[in-house]
Amino acid sequence: DQSTSIQVENLDAMVRELAMRIFTDVTEGGTTRWRATSAFTQGLRDYRNCLLSPKDQFKNLNNAEKRFLEAISEDSTFDMAWYNLGVVQTELKRLDAAYQAFLTAARINPGKWEIYYALALNQFEKSQGITDWSRKESTLQEVIRHCTQALDLSPGKPQGHTLEGVCYRTMAINEQDPARKRELFDKASRCHRFAAKRAWVAWCADQFLPERDQGIRISGTQRTCWIALWDLARTYFFSLRCAIESGTGKERLASLFGPIERVLIQARSVQPANAAVM
Repeated sequence: DQSTSIQVENLDAMVRELAMRIFTDVTEGGTTRWRATSAFTQGLRDYRNCLLSPKDQFKNLNNAEKRFLEAISEDSTFDMAWYNLGVVQTELKRLDAAYQAFLTAARINPGKWEIYYALALNQFEKSQGITDWSRKESTLQEVIRHCTQALDLSPGKPQGHTLEGVCYRTMAINEQDPARKRELFDKASRCHRFAAKRAWVAWCADQFLPERDQGIRISGTQRTCWIALWDLARTYFFSLRCAIESGTGKERLASLFGPIERVLIQARSVQPANAAVM
C-alpha cells in the first residue's frame, strides 16, 4: 500500500545517506560532507550517462555541472568536485570557467598530476582558437608549464610528454630562425620518443594481464601508445619537410626518412585497422 511504499522510499534514502557517509569517511577521512559526496556521485552518474548516450549529451552535461556545483556549495574544499566540474565545463566549451575550476582544484590539492594535465589540455584547446602567433605561442608555453607540473608529480605519464612534444613541434613549425627551429624540433622529438617508449612498455605489459582485468584498460594503453607513436612520426615528418624547404643536404634528408617509416610500422602494429597509418 501507499504507507509501505513511503517506508521503502525512506529506507532507500537512509541507506543511500549511510552509504555516502561511509564513502566520505573512507575516501576523504571524514573531511568531505556526506551531502557533497552524494551530489558528487550523482554528478559522476550524469557524466557517465553523457558518455553512454550521445543523444542526451547536452542535458546530461548540464545536470552533471549542477551536481558538481551543488557538491562544491556543500564543501568548497572538495578538490575532485572542482576537478570534475572543470571536465564537464570543458565538454561544454566553457574553457575559461573550466580553467578556474582546475586552478581551484590544484590550490586545494597540489599533489594530483591529473589536475595539472587537465590545465595543460585546457590551455592547448584554447590555443587552437588563437590566430595571433605571439598570443598563441604564449599560451603554448603555458601548456608546457602545466605539463612540467604534471610530470614532476608523475614522470612516467606518456600523455604529458606527448602534449609537451606537440607544443614544441607547433612552435618549431612557426619559428623563423633556423637554429631555434632545429632546437625546438629536437625538443619535440625527445618528448615524443620518451612518450612512445613509456606507452609501448605499458601497452606490452597489459598484454600479460589476466583476461578479466584487460578490457577498458588495455584499450586505453593501446590508444595512448598509438597516439604517442603517431605524434612522433608527425614530428619527424615536419622536421623533414622543414629541412627540404631550407635546402638541407641530401645526407641529412636520407637520415630522416628511415625513422618515419620505422615509427609508422610500429604504430600500425599497435592499431592495424587505423587508416591514418595504412
